Amino acid sequence: MKRKVIYQKRKSISLQVINETLVIKVPYNIKMELVDSFISKKQKWLDKQYELNKRFQLFLDKPVNILGEWYPIVLRDGKFSIELINNQIIIIKPKSLSEEATVQRLRKYLNNQLELLIQEAIDECHLKKEFEYNELKIKKLTASWGNCSSKKRLTFSTRLIHTSLPFIHAIVCHEVSHLFEMNHSKQFYDCLQYFCPTYKQDIIEFTRPTI
Repeated sequence: MKRKVIYQKRKSISLQVINETLVIKVPYNIKMELVDSFISKKQKWLDKQYELNKRFQLFLDKPVNILGEWYPIVLRDGKFSIELINNQIIIIKPKSLSEEATVQRLRKYLNNQLELLIQEAIDECHLKKEFEYNELKIKKLTASWGNCSSKKRLTFSTRLIHTSLPFIHAIVCHEVSHLFEMNHSKQFYDCLQYFCPTYKQDIIEFTRPTI
């Protein structure tokens, strides 16, 4: 894995895996021996992040991960359409459509599918306890799976389509709980437990290291 070291005015070391690069943010004047030791201790976490990152990448010549399952892409010539048929992603496209534009349309298709799943999870929460929200957005978030603003806007990461249904449901319940409690107080976790009794298990099952 490639490394990129960024020196900053900070007190601690920060690690982030972006595509195939490990971004290391470190304090000024820190000894690299300490950085290497820190990275070594986080190796299992790094392996998991690298594994997850492979799920999030879209290439026309590689299978796509949707809800934990891998689907090969089949390209055909014709009027543009995308369908999931017989465990394959069938993309029909004009010859003039570039690879980049095709990938963008595939991402839009996946975002639409994710929005339907999230809306369904929100509706399930609403059946348990009534609440209001002003907007639902699917965005390219890399630092979080979702957020809830003080203006009651619910935003979720496009990456969720590459996780699992229980994990998506857990994240939705987390953000919906913030509609009642903006901080992570006891009241917040009581609310979260009410919406999703299996929250901890659902999160751990997806995020724990596999090695």
